[in-house]
Amino acid sequence: MPMRPSGTGEAERAERRSGVVLQADRVVLQQTRDRREILLTAFDTWLAENCRTTLEALLEPGNIDYDEVAEMLVAYGKDMYQAGKSYGRFSETINAVTAKRPSLRRNIAVAWDLAFNWVVDEPHEHNAAMPLSVMIACVTLSLLWGWTREAAIISMTWSGVLRIGEVLASRRQDLVLPEDAAPGQQAALLMIRAPKTRGRAARHQSSRIDPEDVVRLPSAVFRPLAPSALLWHQSPATLRRKFACLLAALGLAQRRDGTFQFSLSSLRPGGATYWLAATEDAEIVRRKGRWLSTRVLEIYLQEASVSTYDRSLSLETKSRIKNLCNVYSSVLEKAIFFKRTFIPETIWPQLW
Repeated sequence: MPMRPSGTGEAERAERRSGVVLQADRVVLQQTRDRREILLTAFDTWLAENCRTTLEALLEPGNIDYDEVAEMLVAYGKDMYQAGKSYGRFSETINAVTAKRPSLRRNIAVAWDLAFNWVVDEPHEHNAAMPLSVMIACVTLSLLWGWTREAAIISMTWSGVLRIGEVLASRRQDLVLPEDAAPGQQAALLMIRAPKTRGRAARHQSSRIDPEDVVRLPSAVFRPLAPSALLWHQSPATLRRKFACLLAALGLAQRRDGTFQFSLSSLRPGGATYWLAATEDAEIVRRKGRWLSTRVLEIYLQEASVSTYDRSLSLETKSRIKNLCNVYSSVLEKAIFFKRTFIPETIWPQLW
């Protein structure tokens, strides 16, 4: 017989939980589960074509041969490597297989050995940290072009050491501006929807955005929005395209594949590196970026590359960035005035 609630409290909880199916696996997003299903389908197809077996037969409960599973994963990984597939696809395939049969986690070390050798042979390239001067130049140029939301998102993501996906998913009600808080608060807070580490750390997380000049821009841009309005109202691809336009206008060189050294993901390591230099306290930076450990934080810190970045720039680009940094304060003041007086952003480029 199905279990019944025995009190008012249990009945309320049962009603809230109706329609929710708990998964007996580690806490992952539904998108992750969907992606793993695709990877498992690809692995199953490879098994059928190359090993005359199926994933279902390989993972049959009570009849699992751990050595055989590990051997199949190693062979699959070698084929993926030769075919030019990414390391992430192989490592996530291992995670998907062990999620199907958790007992495999301690018995397929050889598959992870292959994955680690893959990383050594083809090391991962982390997102370059954006220096303070480049960030300010991007924000200033955005304001000169009338791109106020772009400028606000760039500055608050960098200063708050935020993941760009966290900002794109946020709404006005998630942003606590100084005027929304108790008197005397000068910083802003962004409450994070579905934080990445919610399965291992606090489920409710927030990021502090300061200093005051950075906070003033999001206050002017986002304060009039409705509580349910997204901070970024267009597609992520549009923001990436506009960010690339800013980098091109600054004269920052493209790579051979047509991409720029910096991306929207460069804002988080750039902010972390700056705050470490400003505070000289790794624990403060770790808490600001909400990393689980200092060891994870150190992956993002790039003091040497940020300090020596100017060496790779042309004199014209250096001069352009320096000039934009010098006029940042005056441009910010005028932009805030334009917002308060409801001057359309489309005519801003003609008013400077």
